[in-house]
Amino acid sequence: MKYDRLDVTLPDSQATRIITKFGGPIDLAKLLECAPSTVYRWTYAVSEGGTGGNIPPRPLSRIIALARIHGVHLTKDDVYPGRALT
Repeated sequence: MKYDRLDVTLPDSQATRIITKFGGPIDLAKLLECAPSTVYRWTYAVSEGGTGGNIPPRPLSRIIALARIHGVHLTKDDVYPGRALT
């Protein structure tokens, strides 16, 4: 069974938006050199064992660097949704 489709509980979350921009969870997991289940976990609610749609800080900093290297355009709203940046 191939798990390259996002079936998420938090469709407009930071994690879902960023994963989609990288082509899906399998593609992002390959770039991060981690298990796809790690990437999927970011899209699940905390009550379902996930991170509530938020990417933890350490992988987020790696993702930002990978976006620059691979030409993936991330906006401030993708990285920091709902926050007013000054």
